[in-house]
Amino acid sequence: MHGDGGVRVEVMLYEDAIKPFAIGGQRDRKLYIIRNQQVHPEWKYVKPQLKYFAARAIDSLTKSQGVGDLFRLYVYAQRDGLDYNLAYIPQDFPVKSKSEFDTAYMNQLFDYAYKLAKAGYPWSKYPPDFSPSRGGSGRR
Repeated sequence: MHGDGGVRVEVMLYEDAIKPFAIGGQRDRKLYIIRNQQVHPEWKYVKPQLKYFAARAIDSLTKSQGVGDLFRLYVYAQRDGLDYNLAYIPQDFPVKSKSEFDTAYMNQLFDYAYKLAKAGYPWSKYPPDFSPSRGGSGRR
């Protein structure tokens, strides 16, 4: 067990595993990222005590770090000519997890994602809340 997971990076792999395959060659290269979390802020009641504020702040920081990692991977994909494709839990998924390992939640999320995939999941070509400005060089 380690205590630094998510503090340094939430989404990793690119630099060590993918980059050697991203340089050169004529093949189309695609990067698929599945983020098993919502990427937008979620309201949550916090008891008015320092320990609860601190825990919520760390949760928010970790989520923000994960979104930053999605932007970092987007920049690397653009630099190295990879087609960026991102999936994450949409804001309209109504179920909330009751614990860290809530199997009922996990099953409902799996069923929801399966239906989205079967219908032709609309992979995002950009990180959350980002789209290139007019005249930008972002690919679709």
